Amino acid sequence: MASEPTVPAPEATEANTFTLQLKLPSDGVLLLNDLRFTTTVKQLKEQIRHAHEKKPSDETQRLIHRGRLLMRDNETMLELFGEDAVCAPSLLPSHAC
Repeated sequence: MASEPTVPAPEATEANTFTLQLKLPSDGVLLLNDLRFTTTVKQLKEQIRHAHEKKPSDETQRLIHRGRLLMRDNETMLELFGEDAVCAPSLLPSHAC
């Protein structure tokens, strides 16, 4: 039976970052570097807005990971991807619509 990933104390993860690769609807790719494990979906949408040339509002962004729409603004990257995936040296792919 699968268990929920354990979330380390914030002080243990503040220095840890990863790169997130977002596939855009226009077949483009947006790389967000140095994301903290504690970054929330809401904070991720803010970073996308600042990094994307069209500056999409939070309300118009649809983030999808493994077929699941990310709707909970307070969910962290660690909760979404799990500790093993976030700690892996490879890029984490997701979709932004």
